[in-house]
Amino acid sequence: MELLTLAHLHSNPGAYALLIGAGTSYSSGIPVAWGVLVDLCRQVARAEGVDLGQEAPEKWWERTRGEEPTYGRLLERLAKTPALRQALLENYFEVAAEEREAGLKQPTAAHHGIARLVADGAIKVIITLNFDRLIEQALRAAGIEPTVITHPSEVDGMRPLHQLDCVVIHLHGDYKNPDSMLNTDAELERYASQTQKLIERILDDYGLLVAGWSATYDIALRAAIEARHNFVRYPLAWIEPFALSEAGSALLQLKRGTLLQTTADDAFARLADAVTALRTRGAAHPLTVPVAVATAKRELSGRSVAVGVHDALASAFSDLHQHPDFLYSDSKQEQEAGGYGAILARIEESVRLPAALTATLAYWGGAGTQSWWAPELERFSYRSRGDGLIRLLSVRRVAGLWLFYAAGVSAVATGRWKALDAMLRTTVTHPHRSNNRMSLAEFYEPEQIYYEHAPAGRELFAKLSPLLIETLALSPTAIEDVWQRFEVLRIAAGISARDRFASALVDLETAANQVALRERAWEEANRTGGDVGGAQTLRFEAHQHWSKKLGVLVNMGTFGRVHVLTADRMHPDDHHVAVQAQKLFAEVETAQDSHPFIEAGMYAEVGALLAVLEAVSRGLGRVGGELAWSRLPRGGGAVPMTMWLDTAETIDERGTLFVPD
Repeated sequence: MELLTLAHLHSNPGAYALLIGAGTSYSSGIPVAWGVLVDLCRQVARAEGVDLGQEAPEKWWERTRGEEPTYGRLLERLAKTPALRQALLENYFEVAAEEREAGLKQPTAAHHGIARLVADGAIKVIITLNFDRLIEQALRAAGIEPTVITHPSEVDGMRPLHQLDCVVIHLHGDYKNPDSMLNTDAELERYASQTQKLIERILDDYGLLVAGWSATYDIALRAAIEARHNFVRYPLAWIEPFALSEAGSALLQLKRGTLLQTTADDAFARLADAVTALRTRGAAHPLTVPVAVATAKRELSGRSVAVGVHDALASAFSDLHQHPDFLYSDSKQEQEAGGYGAILARIEESVRLPAALTATLAYWGGAGTQSWWAPELERFSYRSRGDGLIRLLSVRRVAGLWLFYAAGVSAVATGRWKALDAMLRTTVTHPHRSNNRMSLAEFYEPEQIYYEHAPAGRELFAKLSPLLIETLALSPTAIEDVWQRFEVLRIAAGISARDRFASALVDLETAANQVALRERAWEEANRTGGDVGGAQTLRFEAHQHWSKKLGVLVNMGTFGRVHVLTADRMHPDDHHVAVQAQKLFAEVETAQDSHPFIEAGMYAEVGALLAVLEAVSRGLGRVGGELAWSRLPRGGGAVPMTMWLDTAETIDERGTLFVPD
């Protein structure tokens, strides 16, 4: 039983009861029974004035007392009554000020994971063998007030289990109530009749998920599970990072249970992520991607380095690099693999998990996590070696394209402009000229990656955008907007990376100065009654010259059928413009040097940024205008005012509420 399989307890809420032992609280700093035993032996030796040196405290006890110490036997020897035992153990559970400051003896990831499972309705019954109250603290922090049973006398008055939202049963008592505590071997041999009936009722009606329990000393509980637990209806699951004790192993084998070898902190946190993801999706089967993303978000929100996210992503990349469809090269192999379309479909399915994790890190991560995914963009730009069909040798680049867009769109969505700029300007080997380099912004152009799938932009947006909507928890409209902005910035970065960009920019600036000069001359002629006609001609020629120089920048870009909306602005020079490019242009023109793109160092000065945005708008608009005119009905009619480049649809046909300015 894997964790994801167990996660389907959300579809049968309350079917499983939890049995948690001291191992669940161990990472909080509260010792397990063995830790208490060793410490008590050490205290006895110190009280007797013995310097143990290198000798283990428990070995000293065995040597001097002639018997192997056990937790129950030792407590019975040191404290004869329950009250004395409670006083002896209290310091192991009470939180000192410095411990609270250090985060010790506080609910662990396991406790908080359990609280999330309760909040989701997946778990209602919790049996704890611990004297501490950490599970109650975690539940209350999650807004849940549990019914708490600490003494047999409280069992008779409790409501039926199925009527309780959550019940915590302290089977061995609570450290604040000495009369309830069960410690010694004799105390653990047999439960009070009320407690025994309650345990039997739970074992009859519920499955059992065990964590942090050795099963060695709890004779009565072990016997009850052996006799009553129905493993056919609900398989037993046992969470333990190490080998089980002899007693635990025998019990697991008897009940045909499954050992989940991980810590309680890891297991309950991931299980809660899985249940939440499955519940949210309403899924009928385990879903690796949403579970992995939920886990990544939780780890990234913590104080420590999200090592688990790093390892999960590294594993996902490793699996993707070894994808068998990257090995095909000739038409015979392609045919045996089901054809190019089938190969693409399998690669796209395999890249979903690493793409989702990359998007998560690009959105919620930081500078320290960018190195976890950014180098993979170059690694997936390589084509397979040898001879064969170009589309097969280059098919690994489809995975790189997904990763590139997942990272880029996510960076735009969260405004991580420096990270985006670094990614766009990273260079890789030119696909056709091995001695040259080109930017990722130019390299990962959809129509250059998806062979025989046109328009490629439509394919990419239709398949990747739903994954980003789910991963980033943004609306479809928001994803559509940031996707278009990313396309504009990608094409702009490709233009500005060209060798001729600087000189073309100087020429455009000179032409713009000439336009300003001719505009002032024309206005002066109109004001003074001078040669208005001549001034108008020179003004027109200056604008034409500027437009020609802008065209040089436009020709440096690659403008394909990407997912971008264009609209007719009724301008005599170019009928369509890219809506998002024009919005960015207006934002930059207003903010000038304080615009985030400038502050992030994406462009050295505002003029260069405005020029390249205008070039992108014109280039994309040209594609949109051509598509719009191609829609003109035979015999004449209206040319569409808007156009989605990837689908050649208008706004009305798409049904979107977005209306361009």
